[in-house]
Amino acid sequence: MSLFHSLFLSCRKATELMERATVSPLPIHSRFQLVVHKAACAACALFAKQSEAIDQLMEQRGGSNQGPDTARLEDRIIEALPASDKP
Repeated sequence: MSLFHSLFLSCRKATELMERATVSPLPIHSRFQLVVHKAACAACALFAKQSEAIDQLMEQRGGSNQGPDTARLEDRIIEALPASDKP
């Protein structure tokens, strides 16, 4: 693999890494590649800013780390089950 290919990412790979970074920390090499890519690619730099803004808005609204409220749906499903299948 050439030095160019080991340092520079495609936009597809860069966005994949940006999304992966929201779930778990990236290795140092990947973080470096991402910094270099965003410095050279205005579209990916903008995507990163927009993605961060969306994540912050979701956190403010209380939806980022919470799944949908499924308690009522679960109750309706259990009620619809035959008596022999109910927990």
